[in-house]
Amino acid sequence: MTARVENQIPVAMLHEAALWHARLSTAAHADADVSLWTELTLWLEADAQHRLAFEQVEDLYATIDEFADDLADMPDSMPDSTKIEPVRPIWMRRPWRFGGAIALMACAAILLWTMQPPPTQRYATQIGQTRQLTLADGSIVTLNTGSAIAVRFTAHQRRIHLDRGEVLFRVAANPARPLIVTVGNLDVRDIGTVFDVLRTPQETVITVAEGRVAASPAGSSVAGVQLAAGDRFVQTDDTAGQIAHVDPALVAPWTTGYLVYNHASLSQVVDDLNRYFPQRILLQDSETGALPFSGALKIDSEQNMLGRLTKLMPLRADRAADGSIALSRVSISRVSDRSVPGGN
Repeated sequence: MTARVENQIPVAMLHEAALWHARLSTAAHADADVSLWTELTLWLEADAQHRLAFEQVEDLYATIDEFADDLADMPDSMPDSTKIEPVRPIWMRRPWRFGGAIALMACAAILLWTMQPPPTQRYATQIGQTRQLTLADGSIVTLNTGSAIAVRFTAHQRRIHLDRGEVLFRVAANPARPLIVTVGNLDVRDIGTVFDVLRTPQETVITVAEGRVAASPAGSSVAGVQLAAGDRFVQTDDTAGQIAHVDPALVAPWTTGYLVYNHASLSQVVDDLNRYFPQRILLQDSETGALPFSGALKIDSEQNMLGRLTKLMPLRADRAADGSIALSRVSISRVSDRSVPGGN
């Protein structure tokens, strides 16, 4: 079985990326002919992980270059016995003679490096819990109920993988080191802004409160969909996605303790409530789920939230023996007969 690093990139693929880096180095970049760049482009586009592997190799070489720069900047006042003179690597002086050696050295370096990959921090919240974190770069992330993320920063890139749930991102601006959030089959690229990402089994929802972001297929170089403040992008895994406009001031109201809706369907409201509580809320039928709802629901107990909902809409809530709650539509004449589930 092929060994894999923590981010699931096979070691063999990293070796290929190292060989490509070596070929470009020996061709001195500017002298590389069109066929070499065409081959590289085809290799990068053949697999989404190829680009990730190539980026990791570049990160490794950038770290080596930074170390070399530190040596070159050592003060001249150091004793001769300890002073280190920067020497131009022989492969830079005669690159045409050392292509094979570079490839072998690169593969060896990658193999050693994959044994100790850059650490990945993981954070999660339980059902009904929220959590705010300040990351190493100064970005602030707020996790909503039942959410999980994996954070991995390198010298040139900040990556966060949203496994499930909902997160509000307040990104510390750094154009030279973009932040990329991978969610479902999308990469959300940002430099410095505020946006919310929701991942459910059915769809991915990206809502921008400030600034701009780009959503593109994960691992691709395509520019993707450009989103500005007030844009909401909704995509299922098998659709191209659609953009709607919302009030930027109402993005992620859950961070203030409320769920706010403007002509939302009852099924959407129920989907949200089901992320906050372990007891499932069920709808009587599709007609009930299509009922429109506008208003704000304070996030506290399930009983209180359902009580407010049944007061605002012609609904009856009944608790079943298994603990689930059924919402059914009632006629206006029977509004006084509605019941709110108790704690039994």
